[in-house]
Amino acid sequence: MIPTPKRIPVARAQHLWSIGALLLGVAVVSRALAGHSAVLDDALTIGLINLIMVIGLYVFVGNSGIVSFGHVGFMAVGAYVCGLFTIPKIAQPIIIPNAPGIFLHTHLSTASAIIAGGIAAAIVALLVSVPLMRLSGIAASIGTLSLLVIVNTFFEQWEPGTSGGGNLTQIPTDISVNAAMIWTLLALLAAFAYERSRFGLRLRATREDELAARGVGINARRERRIAFTLSGMMFGVAGALYAHALGSISAEDFYLPVTFITLAMLVVGGQLSLAGAVAGTLLLSVVSFVLTQWQNDNAVMGIAIQIPAGVEDLVIAVVLIAVLLLRPNGITNGREIPLPTFVRRRLTTDLVPSTIDAEASRAADSDKLTAPS
Repeated sequence: MIPTPKRIPVARAQHLWSIGALLLGVAVVSRALAGHSAVLDDALTIGLINLIMVIGLYVFVGNSGIVSFGHVGFMAVGAYVCGLFTIPKIAQPIIIPNAPGIFLHTHLSTASAIIAGGIAAAIVALLVSVPLMRLSGIAASIGTLSLLVIVNTFFEQWEPGTSGGGNLTQIPTDISVNAAMIWTLLALLAAFAYERSRFGLRLRATREDELAARGVGINARRERRIAFTLSGMMFGVAGALYAHALGSISAEDFYLPVTFITLAMLVVGGQLSLAGAVAGTLLLSVVSFVLTQWQNDNAVMGIAIQIPAGVEDLVIAVVLIAVLLLRPNGITNGREIPLPTFVRRRLTTDLVPSTIDAEASRAADSDKLTAPS
């Protein structure tokens, strides 16, 4: 009998190649650029933190199709919770004398505090997702923007937990490029695992056709709440890293400017793919770094151009408009990193035995059937 042709897992190979290439790319670029100068290290650390945020935004926006303006609020939650847990005890009576007792009597390591910040942000995201995820389309987007305003107002007025006016200082600055890279790689793996899970597949089904998805039994609200909570956790981790990268934070650090640049990174790269999140963050981070250096009269790779303040925002806006006009699905066009042609050809090679082998097999079977008993 002719053996059944083997099924070649091209799709699985494509997924593994895509996430492997992203992980390797982020690690190689981070290690290659680290250690050359303090300015570049600081920019690289912030860029990796931005990438965690954009990945978190992709988890919800990319898979659900609902644009969120409120996720930076979860970044604030993670930053403040982490900062309050790690301020040196000797500085607590001055910085946060009236803070809740859990912060005054508990001191965590940086890694533990980052996890605590992520969990706190996830809890807040889960709670607010109950009413917000009952909305769809523009109503849901406006609801998330309202959430951002509420969170910002809370931390601006939260005198017991800040130094006054929403400021929090004396946070240890102990986040290196390597630490930021490790958290970024974990975020990439979490986003990949989610999008390949049944939860991610069901959520994308609601994105493509919500009525049809509901018709086959998919609970759209529940799937959106899961993605909203996971993405909120990622923003909380990013906020905690941000607090330890700068050492001092304020409520204004987590408001509209960060919201818009994060959305711009996702849209420019392509909100329908994880590769798009990475590509958009890389492109705009490089543009922002170069223009910032030129605005400060610093040379980049030996090139020094004097440009007035505000050019950075103008260029980013022009890039965003150009991408929306010329490539609405982003520079990756919503696709992941493609499998190399030679690998795809190898995997799709016909493994059916040759005609001679097939004929020999049929002949052997015929002899068995006609042999005398």
